[in-house]
Amino acid sequence: LVAAALGGGDALRLMRTAYAQQIEVIPTPLIEKPYYLMLSHAFVAQHPDLAERIWKTVEEVRTSAFYRRREHELAGPQGGAH
Repeated sequence: LVAAALGGGDALRLMRTAYAQQIEVIPTPLIEKPYYLMLSHAFVAQHPDLAERIWKTVEEVRTSAFYRRREHELAGPQGGAH
């Protein structure tokens, strides 16, 4: 195996196989894709309390110790051979 460009679940699964010892994970992603959660003006107007709860929950999860720990686990060792 000379090179592989994988991301997400495919990369994580590959790193749990016999190939993991032959693969170096580079610390810089080849591509980054921002994802957004959008709520329409109509939805927010019809469900203001729910919209606020959604945004608060997203914020709470993203800043939680569990989320940060999980993000770190999924990123794996940075810049070293595996």
